[in-house]
Amino acid sequence: IITGSRTLLSDQDWDNLKRTGTTHLAVISGLHIGFIALLGWWVVKGISWVFRVKENRLALCLFPLFLAALYMLLAGAQVPVQRAFIMLLVLLLSGYKLVVIDPWDRWLLALVAVLSFSPLALYETGFWLSFAAVALLIHLARMDFSKWKLFKLQWLLLLGMLPLYSVFFASVSLVAPLVNLVLIPLMSLVVPLVFIDLLLNLFWWVVDVAAQPEWVYQATEYSKGVILGFSILGGIILILPFNAVSKAVGLCCLLPMFVQERPQVNEDQEFSAWIYDVGQGLSVLIKVNEYYLLYDTGPGYRNGSAFPRQILPHLNSLGVEQLNALVLSHNDTDHVGGLDDLQKNLKTQQFYSSYPLKNKGALLSDITRCEEGMSWDIDGVSFRFLLGTEGKNDNEKSCVLLVNNHDCSLLIPGDIGASTESRLIPQRAPLTWLVAAHHGSRYSTSNFFLRQWQPENIVYSAGYANHFGHPHPDVIARANARSVVQYQTAKQGAVMLEASKANGCTVNTIREDNKRFWR
Repeated sequence: IITGSRTLLSDQDWDNLKRTGTTHLAVISGLHIGFIALLGWWVVKGISWVFRVKENRLALCLFPLFLAALYMLLAGAQVPVQRAFIMLLVLLLSGYKLVVIDPWDRWLLALVAVLSFSPLALYETGFWLSFAAVALLIHLARMDFSKWKLFKLQWLLLLGMLPLYSVFFASVSLVAPLVNLVLIPLMSLVVPLVFIDLLLNLFWWVVDVAAQPEWVYQATEYSKGVILGFSILGGIILILPFNAVSKAVGLCCLLPMFVQERPQVNEDQEFSAWIYDVGQGLSVLIKVNEYYLLYDTGPGYRNGSAFPRQILPHLNSLGVEQLNALVLSHNDTDHVGGLDDLQKNLKTQQFYSSYPLKNKGALLSDITRCEEGMSWDIDGVSFRFLLGTEGKNDNEKSCVLLVNNHDCSLLIPGDIGASTESRLIPQRAPLTWLVAAHHGSRYSTSNFFLRQWQPENIVYSAGYANHFGHPHPDVIARANARSVVQYQTAKQGAVMLEASKANGCTVNTIREDNKRFWR
């Protein structure tokens, strides 16, 4: 908390901070810069008092700035810290020159300076949250508060920031004003005097206790522009000095954000699939109405996995709280490295795997081996394992899953090689979509396999400039020779496949549908 180091904070710590709206207190922000500058100001005042000398206005300006600059560099000079330091700089220099500068002018100066040094900060969540929060505080500071000033200020700040919270996080903490009312004063002591927090451990006790109830963290809906527009209108009404009737109207404008629209159930044998851009790994989500199957969890790393960043946000946006099925193709980290993170965030009804799965050292009893011929139907969409569990190594034991309705078909073969591909008997040809085996390895997706299955589209899930050289030029050449349409997650980003009677079998990619100049 003091240095901005995140190495000792667990996933549970971050989740509790998020649920209580106190993440800004556990990362270096403007609040910390202000505390450190105030400490420097106290030091100068204290030295003047001890030595009975007249206070030096230049020292009262420069020493707090010096400490704040060191602290900013220690924290990595992120956007919120840059903003706070620039505003502090203007405040102290104007104080030294005895010039009054309006808070809005300081805010605008900080905005221009941050964007001048870091233009791409405009695309960072922290930029919008930081400058919006300070703008609200400047506005609210000019309002007439009588009793319960700090309490009212926290609630108005939450209401004013609610639209941004919804856009960036699709959720909001309902206890944030109360918890911050306790913890912000505590942090004013913790930052200059670290030992208080070390002795009392009060900060995490408050966060942990406040994060326990389920109701404190509510999902919000912003996918429709009308809902977002009403939320912005409601926030404006609530933070401006209107009468009680207007405030009630403002609250009503916010209510649609908390109503989750359930997807309509469609019985016409439709399904969708997302091949996520997880780098050098694989994760595919298949959706049939309200049935969700996840094939693999993406790669894992020494300090976490791709799951919380590339997969979980999309599942949250779909309102998925529980997976109906999870398929773990084989025991390689690039395919199942996100399993621990998945289990921390989602429940799973059914596990399919090609290897024994352990949870905290004990074998899970509800694992179903993905054996050849195993199949099931969901609303007219067929799921079938063509191979799995048997092979000379983990790759060749991969769960090979075929998903199809009457019009479109998707084959996910895991990391099998050409020898195992030769054992696959085409269930239908041509195949609509193929997720290339082993990320496009040279020794997979053979000519024999392409001739047998005749895929119309191939998707390569591989990392950009990966050291394996996936997808291999030989595989690309083999597919080109058969006029197969090819997609690479490293180039096109996440790939969405949709099978519907209305539009047929379609493919969309994130970088084509949502173009950005940096992609």
